[in-house]
Amino acid sequence: MLGIKVFAGRSHPALAEAICERLGMSPSQCDLGNFSNGETSVQLNTSIRNEDVFIIQSGSRYINDSVMELLIMIAACKGGSAKSVTAVMPYFPYARSSKKKSHRGPITAKMLANLMGVAGVTHVITEHSLDSGTTGEHYTYREMSDQ
Repeated sequence: MLGIKVFAGRSHPALAEAICERLGMSPSQCDLGNFSNGETSVQLNTSIRNEDVFIIQSGSRYINDSVMELLIMIAACKGGSAKSVTAVMPYFPYARSSKKKSHRGPITAKMLANLMGVAGVTHVITEHSLDSGTTGEHYTYREMSDQ
């Protein structure tokens, strides 16, 4: 498939392998790791200029690390001049926090959606159903290529 790159986060590499096998391709190469202080390190080892990029990152036991890794991967793809960046997330983290539970409570799912938009995501594919009250204004992914 020309013009498409698929990257796998560390949360579920077997899922990424299965998806790529179904597509008849191999996952694109990237180095994912951590610096000695625990910060996430991402290095894309293939050109993504003017390509449609898909990043497969599921939830994991270390959900905050998975989210941060996804955000950094999205930003790396944006910085590498990808045509589009699609996050493939079977489970949308913080979806349980999709509406206010108290007067001063955060809408964490909205915050994550906004962070993904700022990082450069153009589309999100998720299997996890979101609360019907969260559609519309809460999930506003900005088209980053227009800015």
